[in-house]
Amino acid sequence: MIYWYAVADFIIVADRFFPSSKLCPKCGHKKNQLPLSVRVYQCDNHNCDWIADRDYSASLNLLGLAEPDVMPVEKQEPTLFD
Repeated sequence: MIYWYAVADFIIVADRFFPSSKLCPKCGHKKNQLPLSVRVYQCDNHNCDWIADRDYSASLNLLGLAEPDVMPVEKQEPTLFD
């Protein structure tokens, strides 16, 4: 059985095509392509030194989508459900 605990009165749903794995959570640079076989995200921006696990980077981008003041990510309006 799956239990879900809410910590807020709403849910933010990321768009299916939100590029959470392709965005750098530090500078916001977006990669054009990132095959699933690549498990480490390394930012292509010459002014950025971000290197981290791909899933960890994606999770930071999703956190930034939910809380825009925490991490810089591509601007996108969240979908809210009551």
